Amino acid sequence: MLRISQMHIGSRISPSPFDSAKRFVIPFITNASITHTLNTFFWYTISAWWFSEVYIWSVEGANLGWVNIINKRDYELNERPIYLRATLIMVAFVQAFRHLYHDYDGLLIPISRSQSASGDHLTHPIDPIADQIKSGPKVRDVVLLGAGKVAFLTAIALPFIYPFVFRSIFWSFHLMFAKIMYRISRSSEHPSTYPPANPYMIFRTAVVGFLLLSSWEIASLLFTAFLVQEPLKKGQPISTTTRDPNGTLLSGLKAKKEVVKTFAFWELMIISKRFPDRRKAIFSDIDRAGAPTWSQMLEAGLDVIRSIQYRIDPSSVPNITQNPSTWEKEREENLPLPRITPKRATSPNVLATPTKKTVYQDILDAAVRKGLGSSQPWTPERTAKVKTAVVSAIERSHIRPKEQIGAVMSLLLSSPLGWIFRPRPLRFIQSLVLGSPNASTSVIIDAVESIKRMSVASLSEDTYGKVQGTIPEVIRTFTYAIQAIEGFISIIAGEEGEKAFLDDDPSRLQELLAVDEALRGALRELLDAFSQFLQHAGLDEEEIGIARVWAADVSTTKAGRNDWRNRAEKVREKQEKRQQQVEAAPNGGEKAGDMVEMAQVSGALQ
Repeated sequence: MLRISQMHIGSRISPSPFDSAKRFVIPFITNASITHTLNTFFWYTISAWWFSEVYIWSVEGANLGWVNIINKRDYELNERPIYLRATLIMVAFVQAFRHLYHDYDGLLIPISRSQSASGDHLTHPIDPIADQIKSGPKVRDVVLLGAGKVAFLTAIALPFIYPFVFRSIFWSFHLMFAKIMYRISRSSEHPSTYPPANPYMIFRTAVVGFLLLSSWEIASLLFTAFLVQEPLKKGQPISTTTRDPNGTLLSGLKAKKEVVKTFAFWELMIISKRFPDRRKAIFSDIDRAGAPTWSQMLEAGLDVIRSIQYRIDPSSVPNITQNPSTWEKEREENLPLPRITPKRATSPNVLATPTKKTVYQDILDAAVRKGLGSSQPWTPERTAKVKTAVVSAIERSHIRPKEQIGAVMSLLLSSPLGWIFRPRPLRFIQSLVLGSPNASTSVIIDAVESIKRMSVASLSEDTYGKVQGTIPEVIRTFTYAIQAIEGFISIIAGEEGEKAFLDDDPSRLQELLAVDEALRGALRELLDAFSQFLQHAGLDEEEIGIARVWAADVSTTKAGRNDWRNRAEKVREKQEKRQQQVEAAPNGGEKAGDMVEMAQVSGALQ
């Protein structure tokens, strides 16, 4: 119930580990959602309490009854079950903290970086459920080692915490219910002896805590394994079983909920790759209300890709409500045909509510608007202005903390303990390229792959020839997105070097590289497939040349030796090498390797 109610797609993006803690674990002093945190602690506490009752009722001969008999008429409270319940409640609090900090609610759909244009390439390589369950290292690390460590440490720490935190509260609670059924002597209304924290009880609480933690971890592991599967039913897309397959899929692509939208784009990507009959049905559905089915699906996919450019360059967002005349003028410049009707008079909507922006968007918006204005398209001069504007924004952002905080805080950030508070440049890049607070990597890649494959397939399957007219807009959108990513990351990589791509989690860099490679690879394939029709469709030679330049793989050329991708690849190779050394180390090597890696990352970020 907890995983379903708080489920989201993608890794959580936060500037630093401390930011994750204060936003999701300590919401009472921040603007984070209190309901999210309270809901997590509540359900873990209820689960631990229910487990404790079942365990106490099922164990015989362990002296875990509510009371001890003093004589025939008087009873006294038995503190052993009280201590056991307190242990499991403390385990619940620790697990709730781990749940929030490590983001157990996130569903991470695996992403594969494009290796070739072959049709058998797997965008989301997912092992069968049985293989995931049998995965020895994952079960060992997550279930056995993780649950064992938490249970053991909790059982050791509780004797020091129980007398000061839990004892009086739990004693009063048990006494209130015990008085209903038993005659409790006045001498036992308050605890007068030492807590039952003997070695036998500590061992028992450790074992019971391990069983409870293992059940939680195994349930979470199975939930993720069963849910992160291809959206297929009996080998067919899940929308096929509905009365209106295309309408159902289109509703999912336009959905507001990220989970529904993510799986809808995943299904569209699978259709574009494996099911030619469904592709033909989508191309042939031209009588749907509003626009042909593929036109609406294409617009939903392009909106996902445009969001990358809008996050990096907020000035490029078309604002119809607040400035309709400007937006209409920019749209006129992209119209393939001249206007044949007079312009309609428009006036600003004074009742419209301004769109809320994040701090980073405000910083970038002010800098980019000052240097750019609203010129289109992205010419080399405009790209240079973007770089200048982004540099100015970065200098005022949080990736340069030493210039914005006092000397004491700077000293703390540069110390080995400062890694908890130190912002990561890579996460700032992720928040603008992939979105925040959760990365939309899967949606972006599936949208790119779907548009590419459906467009290429339309050459032989689009009976009515509707798709060819949309190719110029697709190529322009892909080119603008690549330009935005290139201009933004190149600035940060040029100033920070390899430090811009260092992070505690190597998968973050993989996601960034995967999105860049997907966009460039898709643009190359579209330019090659439609090379004979591009000028007739509305693209001039200059636009085609610019698109080919941005689609080229510059990492292997002489000009691309200092490209940011090469620097990122070097960081990735170093991280993989360190990880292999840690895995190959003897007993104790894993811990030592983690400490060495943490020290290297911390030193590089200073």
